[in-house]
Amino acid sequence: MNRALKGNDMKNRIGLVTLHNYNYGSALQCYSTVSYFQKLGFEVRVLEEKKKNKIKVLLSLFSLCVAHPFSIKAIYEQVKSESAKRLTLSSDSLAAIDIFNRAIFDINLIDRDIKSQCDFFLVGSDQVWNGRRCFGYNKYFLRFAPKDKRYSLAASFGGAGISKFNKRRFKRGFKSFKKISVREKASVSFINQLTGRTDVQLLCDTIFLKSKEEWSQLASTNISLNKFALLFFIDKPSSELIAKLEANKDYTYISVGYYYKEFERLNVKHLDGGPELFLEAIMKSDLVLTDSFHATAFSILFNKEFYSFTRNYQHTYNQSSRLLELLEGFKISNRFDNFNLNCDPIKYFDVNKSIEENRKKVEAFLESIINEHKD
Repeated sequence: MNRALKGNDMKNRIGLVTLHNYNYGSALQCYSTVSYFQKLGFEVRVLEEKKKNKIKVLLSLFSLCVAHPFSIKAIYEQVKSESAKRLTLSSDSLAAIDIFNRAIFDINLIDRDIKSQCDFFLVGSDQVWNGRRCFGYNKYFLRFAPKDKRYSLAASFGGAGISKFNKRRFKRGFKSFKKISVREKASVSFINQLTGRTDVQLLCDTIFLKSKEEWSQLASTNISLNKFALLFFIDKPSSELIAKLEANKDYTYISVGYYYKEFERLNVKHLDGGPELFLEAIMKSDLVLTDSFHATAFSILFNKEFYSFTRNYQHTYNQSSRLLELLEGFKISNRFDNFNLNCDPIKYFDVNKSIEENRKKVEAFLESIINEHKD
């Protein structure tokens, strides 16, 4: 779809709830969604809740515990996990992401007037429906918006499943959407089992809305190394992998954003920066090794040789199901936890055809929403 779909009664304004300041992937999937609609002539408002004071947070938590007395331990463990120090990007890289966001996105607080200011509201993509989250229900289920304006766009559960204390309110949330699309196949069947809805669509992450040529235009031009492998790990890579890489002398190794002491054994050149640097590192690399969903997705989009690995990073649940689904969807699951430099190159002709087919599905879904609000 390459035309502006404007109706006489439309405000040409969209409210978007998504993750955008958490890491490179969250910022870039938000950018892709925003720029897609801007090309069609829409103004996109990225919506955030007003920060709650401690008393309101405690009252919300107390209400959740009262409603689910048998889940108090699980709620406590989740709050403890969310409060703990996270494995995160360096402060310099987080600052660069913040600069990127402030320069590009129109960020607005959710208020009582917002429901009348937008034609419709989207939540997604990324892990907006993490089923263990204790807070953010009203925000991520668009409770502030009229029901006929609520849509999800390739929303992800993040591989967490849904905790018992969330099932009732998630069920209520799912039922309130005009249309639902999710990013993982397991989510389609789960929502069907929970609500009886048979209209849930499976769509790819919104980064695939843009071509590799379009993403290349956003990439920075700071890396001048020849033949390098990118190590982009949100969790510390295994000692077995480090040993294999140490024995391989074919590559110079670089890392972006995340750095681990184990990288010293490989003389890794570390770089900090924003989403533009992240894109450049993948685009120019000869090999990508990662445990990140979006680093894997961009590796596919840029037609790179890569390997993806399992991660849990300070969680009690495995984070790899969404990675596996991504690879299986493109028929390249042999690139998961199977590091082998003698592996046959990826046949990107077939992969690229699949990318184009998936892109058209997302465009058709979005066009159907726009058409619903033209009159």
